[in-house]
Amino acid sequence: MVNVEIRASGSSFRAADTTVATNDQVQITTAETSTSFVVVVPNTDGFFSLSQDVISGTVSLNNPLSLGTVTGNGKATKYYEFDPGITAPPRIIRET
Repeated sequence: MVNVEIRASGSSFRAADTTVATNDQVQITTAETSTSFVVVVPNTDGFFSLSQDVISGTVSLNNPLSLGTVTGNGKATKYYEFDPGITAPPRIIRET
């Protein structure tokens, strides 16, 4: 299981770019106790195994958002967004 963790960074929040491989299971998590994050991950290219065009949900402490399993489909880099906002979208990068 690959965890993409949203963390406080000064007065804002960020998630580090994450490298994954095909067949990795991925979820977005946070250890922040006072903030919930609305996460939106486009999936029209089938980067993740879930059959949804957009994977979205709220991430909070003890409430991760599963993105499914990494496929070999789509571009090798997946950008996603979360709110409260950040200055640059984090990336999930698939090894080739």
